Amino acid sequence: MRRRIDRLACLVALVAFVGATNLLAQSDSSHSFKSVKVSQALLRQLLAEGFARSKTFRRLVDGLDASDWLVFVQPGPCPEKAAVACLLHTVAEFEGSPYVRVLVNFNHRHPDNVIATLAHELQHALEVAQDPNVKDTATMRALFERIGTVRVRSGSATTYETDGARRIGEQVLRELGAAPKTRGDKLAAKREDRSDPSNP
Repeated sequence: MRRRIDRLACLVALVAFVGATNLLAQSDSSHSFKSVKVSQALLRQLLAEGFARSKTFRRLVDGLDASDWLVFVQPGPCPEKAAVACLLHTVAEFEGSPYVRVLVNFNHRHPDNVIATLAHELQHALEVAQDPNVKDTATMRALFERIGTVRVRSGSATTYETDGARRIGEQVLRELGAAPKTRGDKLAAKREDRSDPSNP
């Protein structure tokens, strides 16, 4: 009798484990993106939040997914230290696909602002992906010389801005303000508050 109970308990545990594994797989696949690659957990969560709460953000991601390009998004400072995010002006290749890199500094910033910043930089990436003339770093820089305006030109970096990216960031921020926050976004906001030394 005891052995039967033990075997039954093992079977129940196995079924529960398989069920939990399937749920995790479904959760991961619902937040997977073909072209936008993010390894850092909080940035990946904010990417999913933007996709869930902003139709403009979704159009950006869908536009990139329709291209052959990859966009790697990573936390870190930009060459221009005053910038909170940037698209690096370098084209490289990964597994046969061209890619660009976006750096984001999200410390002490509200999650909605970081999501809007992500949208701004993804628009820059989409500008690259949709231009058939961009093949390498030189042609990428030529693109922004043509469609953008120089914000900063220094020995360490030249920063460009485009009207399209500016509008996209502002539009996404408006949509986030009108959309209900999800549980993940609330948790991200709590993390942001705790990391800010000005908050108790």
